[in-house]
Amino acid sequence: MSSPAPSPSSKPGKRRSQTERRQDSERKLLDSGMQLVARKGVSGMTLAEVGSMAGYSRGLVAHHYGNKEQFVRALARHVQQSFSAVRAQAHASETGLDRLLHSISSYLLTPGDHRAASFAMLGEAAILGGSLQETMREYSQASRAFYAEQLRIALGKGEIRQDIDPDSMAAVILGLLRGISMQHLLDPENFPIEQISQDVLLAIKALLQR
Repeated sequence: MSSPAPSPSSKPGKRRSQTERRQDSERKLLDSGMQLVARKGVSGMTLAEVGSMAGYSRGLVAHHYGNKEQFVRALARHVQQSFSAVRAQAHASETGLDRLLHSISSYLLTPGDHRAASFAMLGEAAILGGSLQETMREYSQASRAFYAEQLRIALGKGEIRQDIDPDSMAAVILGLLRGISMQHLLDPENFPIEQISQDVLLAIKALLQR
């Protein structure tokens, strides 16, 4: 009598390609690096700790990225992509003022280690300079560019005052968001972020109103 055929649940899963395995390991390394930087800062993080937290060998980070400087650059891009993903979820079909306001609300209300890691890297970049400063400068430029783009669209639609300079206002908005987020990180129990986020939206609308 022949053996019964194996059930679908018992069949081995599709074997992942080398590229898929590499992408998965890099994602885990970057997520672990983000958590460590959020807790210890860039200076306090070691590549060996990153590999160990991710569940890999202590030398895998160096194997993928070469050295700490290159890993931190990749980590900054990873954090930036995390914020970009939040913005992309904020009514991506809309543009202009609505997109701007929804992205601001999402920025303030979405928790995550990427925010704490971002501030840790920004702080050390401002103090230590060097390649980290260059990396975080690019990171800030990309954030301002997104806000400036939505402001230009809003200007074209006649949604905001015509005397607004998009690049200047984008810097004001980013500075406001970072200041509010830093206060929340420092004192989350006594900082009602939901209410304050509504006040931030009202303040920005007042700045932009025609």
